[in-house]
Amino acid sequence: MPPRWFRALVVAESAAAIALAVVGVRLVVHGVHAAGDALTWLRPAHHAPPLPSPLPDLGGTLAAPPTHATQPVIAGIETLTPQLFARLNRQTGAFAEAEYALLLDLESLARDEATRLLSGVHVPPAP
Repeated sequence: MPPRWFRALVVAESAAAIALAVVGVRLVVHGVHAAGDALTWLRPAHHAPPLPSPLPDLGGTLAAPPTHATQPVIAGIETLTPQLFARLNRQTGAFAEAEYALLLDLESLARDEATRLLSGVHVPPAP
């Protein structure tokens, strides 16, 4: 008889395989776009939402009300302006210059410290 952990592993793998098969069948039957309808955060912002299916023709007795297709709104999209990007570029450049100056100072300090440590090391002459 296999150990208990092995049986649990087989059950978990079987459940994962069944779940994968169910998801695969659902995607084949309902289409991949059905998942996109449920996952609104995954839909790109520059695409219009899918339009509803047209109403069946009832002989002109009923007119379909006009629908207004609205673009999905991404929070904060209005703050992404060229001025913001220019300011970010200036701030990033200033930060990079400050970091580079700090690295140069650390390099000179490390060189001085290494020289001080190595000058104090006494190496006996080889026989």
